[in-house]
Amino acid sequence: MSNPLQRLCLLERQTQQQRSWLDAFRRSSRTVAIWSHGCTTGRSTSPITWSSSSLQRGYTTQATKTAPKSYRTRHLQFTKGEREPKPRQLPQLKFKNLDEIIEIYDGLTPTQKSLLSDSNYFALVNQLRTQISLEKFKPEQQRDRSIPERSLALGERIASDLRNSHLSKVGPSTFVLLTLFTETQTWDAGNKFWAWLREQNDIVASAKAYSSAIRMLAAQDTDLAEIKSVYQEALSRSNANFVTYHFSPASVLPDRTQEHQSGIDELPTSLLSSIIIARLQRGDTKNAYLALDTLLRLKPRGVALAKHLSEILPERPLIEAWALFAMSCRTKVGPANLAFRAIISLVKPAVTLEDRNRHVLVIRAMLSAAYMQAGAGGVLVNNVISEILIAVTQIMRLDGASNLPADQRELLASAVHEVYESMSVLFVKLGVTPSLSVYHSAIVNFAGQGRRKESMTLALEHAEALGYKPTIITHRSVITAAGQLQDVDTIASGWKSLVEERARLNQYPDATDAHILTKAALLADKPEFARAMLAEMTHLDTAEVARVVSRIVESEETRETEALPSRALVEDILTDVGRLNEDVKVFQQYIDRGESIDQLAISGKLPMTLTQISDKIVLPEAEMHRMYDELTTDPTSLPILPESTSPGSSFDPQTNESSPSIPIATLRYENWKTMNYLLEISQRSDAAYNAAVDEAIAMGKRPPTRAEMSAVGEFKGVPVGLSDFKDGGGLVTGVGGDEVLDDMNGGLNFGARQRILELRRIEDQP
Repeated sequence: MSNPLQRLCLLERQTQQQRSWLDAFRRSSRTVAIWSHGCTTGRSTSPITWSSSSLQRGYTTQATKTAPKSYRTRHLQFTKGEREPKPRQLPQLKFKNLDEIIEIYDGLTPTQKSLLSDSNYFALVNQLRTQISLEKFKPEQQRDRSIPERSLALGERIASDLRNSHLSKVGPSTFVLLTLFTETQTWDAGNKFWAWLREQNDIVASAKAYSSAIRMLAAQDTDLAEIKSVYQEALSRSNANFVTYHFSPASVLPDRTQEHQSGIDELPTSLLSSIIIARLQRGDTKNAYLALDTLLRLKPRGVALAKHLSEILPERPLIEAWALFAMSCRTKVGPANLAFRAIISLVKPAVTLEDRNRHVLVIRAMLSAAYMQAGAGGVLVNNVISEILIAVTQIMRLDGASNLPADQRELLASAVHEVYESMSVLFVKLGVTPSLSVYHSAIVNFAGQGRRKESMTLALEHAEALGYKPTIITHRSVITAAGQLQDVDTIASGWKSLVEERARLNQYPDATDAHILTKAALLADKPEFARAMLAEMTHLDTAEVARVVSRIVESEETRETEALPSRALVEDILTDVGRLNEDVKVFQQYIDRGESIDQLAISGKLPMTLTQISDKIVLPEAEMHRMYDELTTDPTSLPILPESTSPGSSFDPQTNESSPSIPIATLRYENWKTMNYLLEISQRSDAAYNAAVDEAIAMGKRPPTRAEMSAVGEFKGVPVGLSDFKDGGGLVTGVGGDEVLDDMNGGLNFGARQRILELRRIEDQP
């Protein structure tokens, strides 16, 4: 007890001494201030004003001489900081055009440039990136090519000012210029700037700067060995031992149950993201996926993965890209819009009107991707959702469906239209407005192919309700559908509206308009109507009009009569449409009930893969947990979790549905299993790609890209719709219970264990 009492007494004495010193300091300071005030103004009764200068003069007293040195130092630094010029603040740049931005920067004096703050510099360069990006996505005829050129010219002037130390206040954000040069592929300026940047101090040449440099070098087809050296240099400039260890695939975490851990959260994971992309672009798939596995172990929520997913997906075949996208969604960090676009772009080419089953299968896959994007908190992009809706309307144009008897056609049109309507309502509830092209497709396919005139009226009303104005394409769609309906009055009104719209735009109907009108009139058995309408178009070459009409008439007369499809074909399509309708209902149920996507994923209620998981890497769950523990913990410092408390074993999807999120340890474990799957299928993908490249070279053809190697046939017949998984189970095949274990090997399936160890064997890691 004596030691605590002694420490307490000592603290009390020190406190009393500090108080005595502070009282003496205040009295002395007040005396000096009053004396100074009296000397300059004589005796005065005006109130004394205290300032930092009077306090500073008080340091000459005896009290300040005995004050703690640290206190005097802090006070002097504070008063010195007050006298230093503040960083220059630029006006708000967000709503400025490029001319105004250039005028603002070029109007800065050398002194003002030297005081430009780091945050203002960051906003300035990002605004240049925005200006270039906005111009890039404009239609070709509306682009101003001078904007990218002038933006880059300003960027190069800023880079020159940085190299010449004119922007002395700019520090950690310096790297953003590298991003600008990379996005615009301005390699000379980028390489020159990087050569200067890497020679600066660690604040300027930060991990983010090295990450941006790796991305720039990778985009230039730089050799992987050189990129590795830059990566190693970045590690050496960080907390080398700590960072290098935790960036190694063999590293272990102090605590797998915590998402945020001291030291781990500060790791420069942007470096890992950059080297992953560089490796994937150069076909170093295994090491790239091992690095990705490390990234997801450190940051299981996958923020870095979600951010850069749009660059990773196009580098891999569809089956791998799908697993990556689904894994990112499972983390509940919504992938960026570009990532959602990327996965739909990989799936969409499989849409074909010739293969009826594949067409609907692909629509179901796209709908599943849309749910995972929405469930993870991502944004459903308007144009992408419109592509899904258009694909639904095109079911009416499938091979054989366009030549059905009236009763079967009506049956199919009714079923498809029901799916289309329910899907449209669902997406509108989620804040997605279908584009006008969706209604054009609905007019042509439901009203025309389906012979449902009310669908035309409904589509036009919905488009008007959303604020869309009829366009040339709208009128063409109406004429096309009216021809199939054999409705001459609607053809006439549609043509009149088209001519009026052309006139409003100071245009005349062109050859395409004439072709559409002629074909519609022929379908309505009124070819003379087309001739009469076109005869009024004096701007058209009459000989050319005659040739157009004759060509269409001949094609209609010589077309062979197609055999009527059987009822079995209609029933086959209706079965697929029925499954699609069930998918929409499940989508709606999950949204209404607020289901957590990560819980659905680990319960096997989402299509996380497009292929069945090979039994070569499947172990019974208890053994898989044990192997995961062995590989992700250090037995000398961390005990292997017992079976009853291993990550994820406490989560029961049947009894814990109300839990807001799965435990972070469970998410790490699920990510680890998904990486096993990716490592396994990537070996087959790479082998197939290399064989295709060799074959193309031997035949003198252009080698295919990895994205072109996405064989949709690989997952044909595999469940991809939400309704296929509503009861759970997933796609795991192979061993299903402990009874298949090899008792002679201690209850372990050494075939699968050895395969996983082989896949995870470290090779040539930087």
